[in-house]
Amino acid sequence: MTTKILWIASYPKSGNTWIRSIISSLFYTKKGDFNFNLLNLIELFEQKKNFNFVNNINQEDYKNLHKIEIISKYWLEAQNSIINQRHSINPIYNVFKTHNANLFVNSNIFTKSDYTAGIIYLVRDPREIAISYSKHMGKGIDQTIDIMLNEKTTLKPPNDFPTSIISTWELHYKSWKKTNAPKLILKYEDMIENTKETIERIIVFLCIIFQIKKDSFEKKINNIINSTNINKFRQHELKFGFAESSNKSYFFGNAKRDSWKKILSKKQVKKIEDKFYNTMREIGYI
Repeated sequence: MTTKILWIASYPKSGNTWIRSIISSLFYTKKGDFNFNLLNLIELFEQKKNFNFVNNINQEDYKNLHKIEIISKYWLEAQNSIINQRHSINPIYNVFKTHNANLFVNSNIFTKSDYTAGIIYLVRDPREIAISYSKHMGKGIDQTIDIMLNEKTTLKPPNDFPTSIISTWELHYKSWKKTNAPKLILKYEDMIENTKETIERIIVFLCIIFQIKKDSFEKKINNIINSTNINKFRQHELKFGFAESSNKSYFFGNAKRDSWKKILSKKQVKKIEDKFYNTMREIGYI
């Protein structure tokens, strides 16, 4: 059994939590009934505990992991530590969420095939992300679009946690697409419209990566579809809150496509499409 990392990677507000809920239900339930505690079994890679070793190497760097030029020096070493020294971060497999683009910062790449068992990458229409991400950050749509178009954009969590480089929507997608490792690229829109087919594709990919039989997974599909329904997610957040929400808005939106047609101005749409035209056309958004 491989101890390399399976990355669940995406640009922010692209459905990463939904994918984690599906995969955690596949791995860690008997019947596929999701509950929010399962998300703790597929953690965010960019947590300070994964970089505690830095304190023994350079205490000043450890204090500055919120700086991208510092944290990037230790990306691969952190992954090496997870793979070779700590085999039980997750009960069965090393599966991590990340919003990092797989790009170089100075001479440091985020990850490479030596540490990667596989990649599940979720891509979403950037016109929809502009709306959802603006609500999440509490920023205007024009400002959010500028963030999505900026190659140097970083994601800085609170409490001096490690920073991620997310760059532009397009470079984020391309950086993972070109990574030399087995990968499954999913469209958020297909998850909405063809949920069962998407889960079946995930199952096939996981079985290949981890060399496991798919029989036990397939019987869970219907329960997973029902228990990971976006309406149930919203109800849970309204009642109990959600750790990943911001103080600007609720985390779970409407999980719809093409809402941008009624919300974005022609100028905003043009700005996104002009910048990302070739990639949006490649994916099928234009």
